Amino acid sequence: MFINAGAISLSGNILADSMPTEQFLRNSGALCPFRISGAAPKAAPLHTVSDWNGEGRWLQIARFAFEHDADNALIANLRVREVNGWEPS
Repeated sequence: MFINAGAISLSGNILADSMPTEQFLRNSGALCPFRISGAAPKAAPLHTVSDWNGEGRWLQIARFAFEHDADNALIANLRVREVNGWEPS
């Protein structure tokens, strides 16, 4: 799941494996689910770290993990959480 950080309004903790959208997406419109494949799963987080100076590009990404090289605006070791555990992407 990708959510623009500017859409989030959170004043508490979110428990693992929960999705309390009414609590932290108060300012958002309808959620629009979609599937991505091919190069898009790696391209999306790479785009978010390419310019994260507060202009709204940084996304909150669920089920993804990666190492962020802030000095070079790069990501490494991108993984996706699947049913059976973490998978390299």
